[in-house]
Amino acid sequence: MQGADGVTVTGDGSGAAPYVVAGPAVAMDCGQVRACMARLAGPGLEWLPGTEELAVKIAEPTDLEMRADGLWAPSTAPDCAAVVDCVPSALGPGMSWDAVTERATWRLSADAGQGLTVGADGGVMAGGGVVPDPTAWSSLVAGDMLNGWRLSSPTPQWRRMGDGLIQWQGEIGSPTSATPPVGQAMVNLPVGARPTSGTPLDFTLPVLADNVVLAVRVTATQMIVQYRTTLTENSFYQLDTVSYY
Repeated sequence: MQGADGVTVTGDGSGAAPYVVAGPAVAMDCGQVRACMARLAGPGLEWLPGTEELAVKIAEPTDLEMRADGLWAPSTAPDCAAVVDCVPSALGPGMSWDAVTERATWRLSADAGQGLTVGADGGVMAGGGVVPDPTAWSSLVAGDMLNGWRLSSPTPQWRRMGDGLIQWQGEIGSPTSATPPVGQAMVNLPVGARPTSGTPLDFTLPVLADNVVLAVRVTATQMIVQYRTTLTENSFYQLDTVSYY
């Protein structure tokens, strides 16, 4: 057996050496098959006819970019500047927002008796802060007295202490009646002398004459006699060291 030009035949046709017919080696030019590559572009890929290349397909709008060294996407971590405006709405009680420095900080109550302060290290501390000075003494006036109770000497006075307590001093004279009724209001408290909580508080006061003991209730607006023993027109009670919230 003999092959034509470019065809080679080897072997003798026997079982040990069968004929092998081979054609010439053909070098495939990429240009001959490049056009077929466009058919290989599946989802997410596209064929660029200008450069005859397969590329990742980027659909707009997107943050994806094709950079010189490959595909790029921004980090998923939010930029601080992008979320800083959301912080104020997330602050709860005791916190405030400084719009100038864009920082969260402590919010301390401005109520009377505040003993908290911010230390040099930026932390809130109690007990070591500067407690405000007490307010000046204010005197009761005749219009504050109720149901026959009278101003005596020294004139009853009150002041609000730096820790929020109300301090009293002075004397209140009993009604001219020998037996003032239980449950009567003695004093209509001035606004500044009223408990901030409005919660009634009971306490007892020794009456210096005859060692009489009065039980007194302080409500949101008044001092009220809760209990008394026999009183005379000369009876009075001392208000030194009496304080309440």
